[in-house]
Amino acid sequence: MSPHGDGRGQARGRAVRVGLRRSGGIRGGVAVFAAVAAVFTFTLPPSVPGGDSGELITAAHELGVAHPPGYPLFTLVAKLAITLFPFGSIAYRVNLLCGLFGAVAASLLFFTVFRLSGSSAGGILAAGVFSFSRLTWQWSIAAEVFSLNNLFVGLLMALTVHFEEAATAKERSKIAKIGAFCCGLSLCNQHTIILYVLCIIPWILFQLLKKKSGVPSYFIYLTVCRVLALCHMLAPGAEESALNKTDIASIVN
Repeated sequence: MSPHGDGRGQARGRAVRVGLRRSGGIRGGVAVFAAVAAVFTFTLPPSVPGGDSGELITAAHELGVAHPPGYPLFTLVAKLAITLFPFGSIAYRVNLLCGLFGAVAASLLFFTVFRLSGSSAGGILAAGVFSFSRLTWQWSIAAEVFSLNNLFVGLLMALTVHFEEAATAKERSKIAKIGAFCCGLSLCNQHTIILYVLCIIPWILFQLLKKKSGVPSYFIYLTVCRVLALCHMLAPGAEESALNKTDIASIVN
């Protein structure tokens, strides 16, 4: 057998293994999401849990602007949840949304660990230890920005692994664009995610340049997502909202 044949066979074998892990990771991730969501929903506080929750709930309900950095993405998504969820108080609806964010973060962590190790037990252990640690659980069932931040970190971790395992340049380019989109959105939530984004972006760009893929479009994706989410803070009426803790005039001027 020729060396080229051996190489193609190894590539096909690797693609099959990756495909099996991907499908198994998705099924396991759905199961982890359902289990964690059930626990979080059962333990949700029925009203305002304290901390910044009251301010964030009010900002979402009034489409106002919370304390800096304003949390525009959380405000818009929470407003959507308040509108669409047909049950519970306004505070309970936002708490529920955050619980679902936490469950998605757990499923993404399972998916990533399973893709890397091939171990369902390892993925379940990682997701369980993370989700039911005291602080993660506490802030995943409250109307706070932390569970959405956890979701974005989990999503970027999963995309990074998917990028590394991509079989073709086209697939790698597609994942990089999705990742740039998610990075832009994540920066509209909790600004501490910049610590993670600054770690993965240089590595992704290095991989793209090494494989002779274009990179300018990825910066456009990131910038557009950031600007679109900030439009809520600059929209007419936001400055006159019942809740506005950010000096919007200073942003405009």
